[in-house]
Amino acid sequence: MQIKNIKVSNFKSFEEVEIELGRFNALIGANASGKSNFINIFQFLKDIVENGLDNAISMQGGVDYIRNINIGASKNLSIELHIDSKDEPIKFGAEKDKELIGISAYEFMYKFSIEFYKKKRGYRIADERLEANCDFVELEKKGFIPKVKCRPR
Repeated sequence: MQIKNIKVSNFKSFEEVEIELGRFNALIGANASGKSNFINIFQFLKDIVENGLDNAISMQGGVDYIRNINIGASKNLSIELHIDSKDEPIKFGAEKDKELIGISAYEFMYKFSIEFYKKKRGYRIADERLEANCDFVELEKKGFIPKVKCRPR
């Protein structure tokens, strides 16, 4: 699984940045050009996963330290990741109407944004979404135990 693209708005020194990533990447730049803040994006995401959003914001120093000081609360902080897992697709199966359906997900887009309150210190999750590109695949019935039950909408 590999992050192919990252797009960030209103995070630390970044007003807006979008970067294509490859298998090997190097950060080169002058002092105070944003190299450490770029690495902090990944640390922030890791902290959210391991400790939750409130703690992750605290670990970064609080609301005033994660958003761009020039933009402040006038624009949402947003992070969008495009993830490629073609080398190792995520596969799962489901049973619907006694038929087996297999899904092989190979590409993901995850995006979330945080809206900052203008008059008081605080924030809320304004948007969060996960999209996946996938293929339907055949599954053998022999010994298959579905991990997900499909429910009609």
